[in-house]
Amino acid sequence: MLGMSLMFLTCQECFQVPLILALLQVGMLRWNTGNVVQMDSMFDSNSAFLGDISTWDVSKVTSMNAMFQASSFVGALSSWNVASVVDMTNMFNTHITFGSDIRSWTVTSVTSFNGMFKDAAAFDIDISTWAVDAASDLSEMFSGATSFSQSLCAWDDHLGTTEIVTNMFAGATACSATIDPVLTATPAGPFCLSC
Repeated sequence: MLGMSLMFLTCQECFQVPLILALLQVGMLRWNTGNVVQMDSMFDSNSAFLGDISTWDVSKVTSMNAMFQASSFVGALSSWNVASVVDMTNMFNTHITFGSDIRSWTVTSVTSFNGMFKDAAAFDIDISTWAVDAASDLSEMFSGATSFSQSLCAWDDHLGTTEIVTNMFAGATACSATIDPVLTATPAGPFCLSC
């Protein structure tokens, strides 16, 4: 199993020295990530990384747990093929800024979205087209994401009645409805907005 977990965890100095910074960021463009399966906490708590990783092949990655947690990474991730990812727990938890449009991601294999955007104050992207059919845990997914104001009512077609949705929108103050969705209701909801 090839993993890159914890690689730059809290490594502010890695991206501060100009020569090292240039070598790392230019070199990262050429990294062959095609066989990597774990990227857990790779840039966790790293506020200095600005490299372009948009062309990374992440098609075999199954876990991105806390990958960008508490980071300020703003690079483009829209072209990433995340179809094999099963775990996105805390992926952007407390993410400081948000500059990547991830609305086109295929998340059909993800079972855990727990805390994915928790306390990511700048996150407000319409991800209502995500097919979250495999999800079993969506707890705290948008908890404290104070800018998030998108309707996810379309998710009613993808969710059953047993998924964990505890505190899914708690503290998401831009949502008009922050109570836990009632999955047994017809229609299910609310999902940030009344459905």
